[in-house]
Amino acid sequence: MTKYLYYSLFKKINQIRILYYYHYNEREVLRVLEDELGWKNYGDKHHESKYTAFFQAYILTRKFNIDKRKLHYSAKVRNGQLTRTEALEVIKKDPYSGGMESLDYCLKKLDLTYDEFDKIMSAKPRSFLDYKSYYNLVKTLKKPITWGNKIGIVPDTVYKKYFSFDI
Repeated sequence: MTKYLYYSLFKKINQIRILYYYHYNEREVLRVLEDELGWKNYGDKHHESKYTAFFQAYILTRKFNIDKRKLHYSAKVRNGQLTRTEALEVIKKDPYSGGMESLDYCLKKLDLTYDEFDKIMSAKPRSFLDYKSYYNLVKTLKKPITWGNKIGIVPDTVYKKYFSFDI
């Protein structure tokens, strides 16, 4: 963090986020990967491993009511790569398609029994505020972080991560 501040404030080195300036079309990228490189599509975004697929499609949606597809598809709608109607149709479907095989695999990797997993899944979700973190320090530093964002040394992504909503 100190190096970041040093180079941003004193050396006046700015970050340039190249991907902000690049037109990205997922369908075209996937076509090139599949046709020209022989890549096999693994399904949804971040389903490149059995565990991330299980976590995002099963645990997040069932325990926390978080469906990351909404964020992904809304970005595609904004970019014109998907219509709102198409996105809403996909969102209606259950994101989990792994079946018992995927559940068995993940529970084995997590070293959990079905009973232990059911107990975790049925327990009341807890907030990050229930655990030790730097959240209060970050909130205390809101003014300097906001100032740093305004002058361009704290990226929008950092500012929005902590201050786009207040708890």
